[in-house]
Amino acid sequence: MKPALLSSLFVVWMASAPQAQTFLPYFQGATYNAPCPFNPDVTLAQIKGWMVYQTTNGRWDGPVDSSRCIGVHKSSPISQAFRINLAQINPQQPLFVKARLDSFPALDTLTPNMPYVINAAYSIGPTTLNVKKGSDCPDELCTGVLLGIAIPDENGTPQAATRYQTGIAGQGHGGFIMDCFPTERFEGQRIRIAVMKFTLADTAFSPSAYLEFYVPQVEPFFLGPDFVGYVTEVAALKNPIGIEQVSATPNPWSSVFIGLYTAVTYPSPQHLSYIEAFPVPNVAMPQNITLTVSEGQVLEMQPFAQFRGGLTLNSTEERHAFTLLNNGGELCLNFVDLIFESGNALHHASGRISVNNAYACMQFKKGGELRLLEGTSLHYGSHGSGMLVVCADGALVLERNTTLTIDALLQISECDDALPPAHVYVDLPPGARLAFTEHARITNRFSKGQNMRLRVRMLGGTLDDAALDADSRALLERIYPQPASTWADNVHITPNPFRHRLTLAYTAEREGETLRARWFDTSGRLLAEEALRATRGINEWALRALPAEDGLYFLEVQSEEGHRTVHRVFRGQ
Repeated sequence: MKPALLSSLFVVWMASAPQAQTFLPYFQGATYNAPCPFNPDVTLAQIKGWMVYQTTNGRWDGPVDSSRCIGVHKSSPISQAFRINLAQINPQQPLFVKARLDSFPALDTLTPNMPYVINAAYSIGPTTLNVKKGSDCPDELCTGVLLGIAIPDENGTPQAATRYQTGIAGQGHGGFIMDCFPTERFEGQRIRIAVMKFTLADTAFSPSAYLEFYVPQVEPFFLGPDFVGYVTEVAALKNPIGIEQVSATPNPWSSVFIGLYTAVTYPSPQHLSYIEAFPVPNVAMPQNITLTVSEGQVLEMQPFAQFRGGLTLNSTEERHAFTLLNNGGELCLNFVDLIFESGNALHHASGRISVNNAYACMQFKKGGELRLLEGTSLHYGSHGSGMLVVCADGALVLERNTTLTIDALLQISECDDALPPAHVYVDLPPGARLAFTEHARITNRFSKGQNMRLRVRMLGGTLDDAALDADSRALLERIYPQPASTWADNVHITPNPFRHRLTLAYTAEREGETLRARWFDTSGRLLAEEALRATRGINEWALRALPAEDGLYFLEVQSEEGHRTVHRVFRGQ
């Protein structure tokens, strides 16, 4: 069946909140002179509405280092940016800039079911200095913005609970701190905590070193969102569409979509809400329903909202299958554990998956699948932030010529107490590459007996684990196919006949084997030859020196040990 495009959904227009609304104190870069909050004998320049400080344990809410009174100044008279001379700080501890929200009781509440964006910018000098990024720090945040959103608790007490959202520093030397998160359905949500955090990667620097930054802004997405409450495919229209209709007025210009928590229960790990996918009209035979995130679109999920296939016609147990296809868009994950199970899948063709804190997680279990479609690449995680959970009964699939770079925590386990101890397997076909960054880690801490391994079948692809620490690398096992006992049976060519491309495949017993491929015409005249260097396992080469004319040829393949085989090959239609 055809995919349900996000751009084709029946949608809901919600006018954005006016730009005059204030969610954080912001006074156009205003400073003032006042006594230090920790030492009234010291007067220093401070940011109106914000406090600059350090703690003794590196946590934003830890004991304040009262020996440090840190002043700021404007980078220029007309600039809205602030500059801090780093000679004032303890370089062994992070620097915090916290909003004095208790001084501003009139701050606006956040609109329910609205996508918001956190924006902040910073630079550091001299250019040899860097901030530490990722989540391997106290607060599970090295450099970025931490927001605490006040929501009701399970008893309905207004603003009695706090939902934490995090924006992490992006790539590059200086740059941006950005995050996307949707508010929940509750009225009266308010920013309770807003803290910028900077952790220096370098602890030795010149007396003139500085940090320059803009205080963060929290803004609603200016066009308003569309809502995904359920997904349908309408066979009669041959145009798969459908969501929960929250309002009658569609917003054709929106590019941000929120997966809604629609259950009447309180959002929690014990009370998930499901966005169900099914065909219209419904049928008894299970179907696969695909929801596509297209180029320029963003999908955000409210906490504890999940996708799954809807029930088939007249069934109380059998469900349709659901596939979320990222085809150039962005999946923005913050306070989210997005689970794919029971035949549901995430297919990645292009685009990105943004993880904005240490706990943003995708989990694949009970037949759930993460598949990279042929020719695509995916960078999962950011400087170690984020989690990818692959269970023994889940699937991680890399098609040919794909690259999966894991820059997060990869967790492998059975994920089900009823399952016996097992391993997780992944195949690397020709052209596929599985790579781990220096910030990535692998853990099996929740597996039975901690004996689980990630077993990688080397079927012509590449496994790059050089940057992993020793403990993580010990959880990886390479499995190589066994060559056939008859050497010639390890050599294959396809297609035959060929026209413009011919592939030679060879299963090598050891690393570094060298083959020589020679072309002969029917009279035995040598036409061309090339050397091929093999790695252990399956190898594939697109031969370069191909005959130019149609006809019958002989392709001889010979190893350096003297093994030899000859194939009759036809060039032509």
